[in-house]
Amino acid sequence: MIVIKCNLKALMDAQSISQELLKQQTGVSATTIRRYYNNDFSRLDCASIIKICTYFKVDLGQMFFFQNLS
Repeated sequence: MIVIKCNLKALMDAQSISQELLKQQTGVSATTIRRYYNNDFSRLDCASIIKICTYFKVDLGQMFFFQNLS
């Protein structure tokens, strides 16, 4: 089984950015940030992803990756 994982935690940790600060800077909801941070999501919101990727100056391939669980 292949799943999509998010690198948000690593990006935030590397820059010492809190979830609250990311919320304030991007306007993305705390719930959405928390779900991507914890890899606890079932769908991707394009508007939120664009805001987060723009904030970190990364592309989609740097934010998300496939992981094979089998």
